[in-house]
Amino acid sequence: MKNARIIFVVCIAAVLIMTLAIGCKTTTTTETTAAETTKAAETTTTAAATTTVAGKPMEGWTVGYLPGALIDVLRKTWSDVMIKTIEDAGGKVITIDSQNDATKQVSDGEDILQQDIKLLIVNPNDADAMVPIIKKANEKGIPVICIDRAASGGTIVTTVEFDNYKAGFEAGKFIAETNNKKGKVMQIQGTSGASVVYERGQSFRDAIKQYPEMKIVGEPFSKGWTGEDGLAFTEDILRANPDLIGIWAHADAMAVGAYQAVLAAGKLDQVTIVGMGFYGGMPELIKEGKSKKLYTWALLPDEVGKAAGEVAILIAMGKTAEIKAITGTPIIWITPENVDKNWELRLQ
Repeated sequence: MKNARIIFVVCIAAVLIMTLAIGCKTTTTTETTAAETTKAAETTTTAAATTTVAGKPMEGWTVGYLPGALIDVLRKTWSDVMIKTIEDAGGKVITIDSQNDATKQVSDGEDILQQDIKLLIVNPNDADAMVPIIKKANEKGIPVICIDRAASGGTIVTTVEFDNYKAGFEAGKFIAETNNKKGKVMQIQGTSGASVVYERGQSFRDAIKQYPEMKIVGEPFSKGWTGEDGLAFTEDILRANPDLIGIWAHADAMAVGAYQAVLAAGKLDQVTIVGMGFYGGMPELIKEGKSKKLYTWALLPDEVGKAAGEVAILIAMGKTAEIKAITGTPIIWITPENVDKNWELRLQ
């Protein structure tokens, strides 16, 4: 009887221990599952929030855009891509084309700041003239992005641009190095006062001054960046300097005009011409091969437009800390040897 009572007690104890063990295990499992569920819920919520922000982060945002002038495929391309990027993110863009007129652009700036915009994007025709507009935007708490060209004052979140200094410097260096480091050269510049013109012009001068036997004999400005100016300027310089050996043109339209003047003068084998843009007939002339001394820089305006649009999105999301003062985009050196390989980069 005593032995039976002991066995009964042992059995009861065993059952209690097993029950406690199972209870503890069940509790632990339940707590773990709850923690995992909470974490999963938080992750799902975060993901949903991220998707919402990433999907339409510029919902309710109106952007004011002041292009310097929508006069060529380069500027039209980056403008179209930028606008699409912003609109795809839920934003709206108001565009006022200043038609290459610095005075009109200031007036346009006054008008656009009267509208309910949350961001201003500007391609300044004149680096100094747009400063008052940028400062007024600053006073209103409207962030400002410059595209392709910089302004000389005011607070700018970023300037989205090509590497203009590299383009001019490398063009000057190339012309010098491939012409025995001596001879007369010219550059055909764009609109006076534009930051890109200063950068492309000064960098060319910086390169040429490294060669004591090189001389710049002409630096005319073309307000419209036109082929007609490129032709006329080159004809004038060639008449005064028939021994000219190199031309740096700030845009391909002007380079094509320069080419026509050099061709008419029978000096294709003498004059190296470097343009910028890879558009406006320049790709075809390089591919044609009448001149083996014809080069340009391919620009990627799609990248500029996309970058500007993405910066606008970051501003709308409050992520300005991720934005650098200069948002650079690549340029690609085009030669008679690699023109076919890079043919798809030409602008049409």
